[in-house]
Amino acid sequence: APKYAGKIVEVNVKLGDKVETGQVLLVQDTMDTELTINQDQAALQQAEADALGAEAQFSSDYQKAQVDYQTAEMNYNRYVILKNEGAVSQKELDTMYQAMIVAKSALDNLETQNVGDVPASIASKRAAQAKAGYVVQSLEKQRDDLIIRAPRAGVISYRNAEVGAMVTANTKVLSLTDTSGMYVDCPVSETD
Repeated sequence: APKYAGKIVEVNVKLGDKVETGQVLLVQDTMDTELTINQDQAALQQAEADALGAEAQFSSDYQKAQVDYQTAEMNYNRYVILKNEGAVSQKELDTMYQAMIVAKSALDNLETQNVGDVPASIASKRAAQAKAGYVVQSLEKQRDDLIIRAPRAGVISYRNAEVGAMVTANTKVLSLTDTSGMYVDCPVSETD
């Protein structure tokens, strides 16, 4: 029985045919699923690119914040010396102190936004990438389910499937009988 409703595009067996394990028995239309897979693979590639972009952006922002803080700290220390010598006012020293605190705050902000060991902005993009990957895998599984294969060797003992027919999910279309263990003991007339 098909797992999904759809149009039958191939029926590769007839009533009484012997089949082997894994042989394709029936194929439903996979075009819509293929198109959706292609669309979601593009979304996966976009998510991968977004994750790489987020990593590069975070690295750049972090390095800039480190340099900004180090520079602000050096400037503040210089102004402390200049203030002690009377070369700058208290207001100018306070301005340098404020710039140092702002730079330290920006650096701390980047350092504390982690999910585990990964910055939150990168973790978010990686999660979106993983989600897009799972969608593609799910659709590929759905496409594979539109192709009915023989679960074991046997003989087709029931067939209610024609090319072009629409089938609903879980509707019996084929029966496969395992005749490997059958032993028949019966009288047969000589003419038969």
